[in-house]
Amino acid sequence: MRVEFIRDDGAGVYALRDFSSVEAAFEQLRSATGVFIDRYGRSRLYPDHQTMVVRALRGLEQCPAYFVVFLADAAASGTLILVEGD
Repeated sequence: MRVEFIRDDGAGVYALRDFSSVEAAFEQLRSATGVFIDRYGRSRLYPDHQTMVVRALRGLEQCPAYFVVFLADAAASGTLILVEGD
């Protein structure tokens, strides 16, 4: 299942091929905030939430390192990320 994370400022797109590899981090976001990232539809990921996901991803045993950098950079610049599910 491919999920695309698209920076709203046009600075890049990250295509995540295996959402299940990071699902635990997004579940932590949902538990803490109620924000649900729909891997089948469209969602928005705001900078504060990106920061929370980055912290959760760093705690996972195996996470895509470039994805962490992508989210951290977007959060640092205050950029909204649009999430497009498959």
